[in-house]
Amino acid sequence: MKKLTLALGFVVFTTICQSQTPCTNGFAGSYPCNDYDLMSRISLSQMSASSGNDSWGWTDSQTSKEYAIIGLNNGTAFIDVSNPTNPVYLGKLPTATGNSLWRDVKVYSDHAFIVSEASGHGMQVFDLTRLRNVSNPPVTFSADSRYTEFGNAHNIVINEDSGYAYVVGAQRGSGPYNGGPLFINIQDPKNPVNAGGFLSGGQRAYTHDAQVVTYNGPDSDYTGREILIGSNEIEVVIADITNKSNPVTISTIRYSNIGYVHQGWFTDDMRYFLLGDETDEQGVGFNTRTIIFDFQDLDNPQQHMIYNGPTAATDHNGYVKGDKFYLANYRAGFRVIDISDIGNTNISEVGFFDTFPSSNSASFNGVWNVYPYFASGNIVISDIEGGFFLVRKSEPGDGGGDDCSSVVTNFPFEESFESSFGAWENASGDDLNWTRDSGGTPSNGTGPSTAADGNTYIYVEASGNGTGYPNKSAILNSPCLNFTNLSSPALDFQYHMLGSAINSLSVEARVDNQGNWSSIFSRNGDQGNNWNAANVDLSAYAGEASVQLRFSVLTGSGNQGWQSDIAIDAISISDGTNPPPTCDSIDFRDFQINSFSNQDAAGDFEVSSSGISLSLTNNTWKYIPYDYTVTPNTVIEFEFRSSSQGEIHAVGFENDNSLTSSRYFKVHGTQNYGVTNYDNYSGSGFTTYVIPVGSFYTGTMDRLVFINDNDSGSGNTSDFSFVKIYEGSCTRSNSEQVVTANIIPVFGDEDEDILALKMYPNPVSGQTLEVFLNTDQTASYEIISVSGQLMSQGTVTKTIDVSGLNPGVYLLKFFNDTNQVIKRLVKR
Repeated sequence: MKKLTLALGFVVFTTICQSQTPCTNGFAGSYPCNDYDLMSRISLSQMSASSGNDSWGWTDSQTSKEYAIIGLNNGTAFIDVSNPTNPVYLGKLPTATGNSLWRDVKVYSDHAFIVSEASGHGMQVFDLTRLRNVSNPPVTFSADSRYTEFGNAHNIVINEDSGYAYVVGAQRGSGPYNGGPLFINIQDPKNPVNAGGFLSGGQRAYTHDAQVVTYNGPDSDYTGREILIGSNEIEVVIADITNKSNPVTISTIRYSNIGYVHQGWFTDDMRYFLLGDETDEQGVGFNTRTIIFDFQDLDNPQQHMIYNGPTAATDHNGYVKGDKFYLANYRAGFRVIDISDIGNTNISEVGFFDTFPSSNSASFNGVWNVYPYFASGNIVISDIEGGFFLVRKSEPGDGGGDDCSSVVTNFPFEESFESSFGAWENASGDDLNWTRDSGGTPSNGTGPSTAADGNTYIYVEASGNGTGYPNKSAILNSPCLNFTNLSSPALDFQYHMLGSAINSLSVEARVDNQGNWSSIFSRNGDQGNNWNAANVDLSAYAGEASVQLRFSVLTGSGNQGWQSDIAIDAISISDGTNPPPTCDSIDFRDFQINSFSNQDAAGDFEVSSSGISLSLTNNTWKYIPYDYTVTPNTVIEFEFRSSSQGEIHAVGFENDNSLTSSRYFKVHGTQNYGVTNYDNYSGSGFTTYVIPVGSFYTGTMDRLVFINDNDSGSGNTSDFSFVKIYEGSCTRSNSEQVVTANIIPVFGDEDEDILALKMYPNPVSGQTLEVFLNTDQTASYEIISVSGQLMSQGTVTKTIDVSGLNPGVYLLKFFNDTNQVIKRLVKR
């Protein structure tokens, strides 16, 4: 967990909770949701705290009552949730020493064990049976015992089978284990006993989080052994810790684009391990990314797949229960992911509850932890700014939106809204209606000026005479779609999302007029002043007799929320997805050529050679709409030539209209930017490049970017010709590059955005770091430790004082009102 920005705006109420709020039309009150109802909530102010953190749960074996345990900056709260719509805040166990943003708790044998990053805190032990009879709550509790053979710690892990606790993130840089797990025998809960510790045989001893199990998985060599899976910042460590006096490292594994190896959890069969990286979304620019490993052979673990979520939000803690993965996703809230077909690399999001409605960006606000293990199905959410939430899966029929009645059996089923809405209908329970329009929308700076197809489109008017924002929903329902005879149904449509406060557009599906709306497409934020093409695979619904789709829009927030008109047009539902990629070259005449991000300054473009070639002149960044899921086998092939060398000549995929340098393959230019493995153009004639994109990144993309960056001059022209996208090999390719899955990415160290900067030296061993910003704007900086502590901050000048930093790795964030850049800083 990294630096937190606390925005506490909750009012103290005399009542403790708010009663059940069903998820209807995509909202439970003001909270976006899908298939999860809000049962109740208790704010931070009601618990006399300023921030929340970890959470866990306890079920009383005598009474079957359920209790939530919520970590706070100043202690630990206990809440009786046996009546989920009327929870009772029983009281708080104050912190053992000082306050801290970091507190963690686990349960064993009717006792809670609590650690904190607060200096000298140690481990508090609290007898949970004391919660059975609390008079006049809330009360202030005291610990039953306190273990002080360590000071502060980041986390605690418990194997309830063995009766051992494992304290992690303690004593970094000191002691015999250098931040590795400390073993504590808690079989007598009130009398913990030191049982040693573990020094990893990998590259990093410090363990940030871990899971410890009595192993019963597919590797019979370790059946019955106590196995630790450690998230050790730069790698995953697998260890046999059965013999506490002689723990053994079994193996380690890494993956590409490591930011901070944070936390993971086994599937129930212990075959797969789902890992979250806490800084890759910010540092690299992924959507929420879960790395999934195959641990069939603990001595030889393998990467199985990567799951990319629908938002850019940072992931935090995740837990598996049955065939679901329950993920705390910071600003994107609590997400539920179906992993029932994980063996075939087929997993998908099936529900969510978003406690941070204003944004899904990659920042450290919102949901810290979830606890999904109550028998009742109630799920505890602990939120940094929001406190305690209790949610539960919606009952069938609660899905929100109107039932479909008319049935479509003939395909393709197409609608461009030229004369009416056709068979599509506005929902009855949302805030706003969709509207037909044939010109520009009434609000300046938002909405399209023309239709994508014909003369008319439909859109959501965010101004709405003062009632169309903030965070108002508009839902458009499809008729019943009979896919009985369809083997590969697909949805195609055009969407337009322009405006300073654009929020979100999503498409959801369900069957048989039941609940369980599933998200199948989503976009957030400004997507440019152009129509964008979407292709959505509906093959998961092939053979279903009654499928309903709905388009759902959420308008913007803040004073500029009116600037969030979203439009759709040219809907088509047909049998057969787009044909699989072939070796055919892209015909640029089939695409609209668009300006990319804020980089397209003074250049121009030309499509030539019967559509085979795209020429970029001067300072030109362009993209074409290109919906494509990049897999580990995806290849881009093209011929390139340039009349002279500019700063950056590159190509790459993108999923939004902002720069992600790690996705652009540079082949020429003076600026050290992007992926530079293929930066070898000789400067004369055409050179053919065959680049295995999937060896560098994967995920769902919606545009292909071409770059001819030439800030310093004019007259430069780059040609990208015979561009081909395909999977695996292409028999007609004329490869001059070796395609391999075992490539170590080489990234440039220069930025291209408004905060383009250089810093020297890095690593730094002296007292100061020199900084050079390519902007006249004022910028600020923050230096943050890997554990999230703010080390220093200030206004950027030519130098930054780093004399107070201990040797280690830090995040150095530069930012102004509109942009931010995060760099990795090493102090020696």
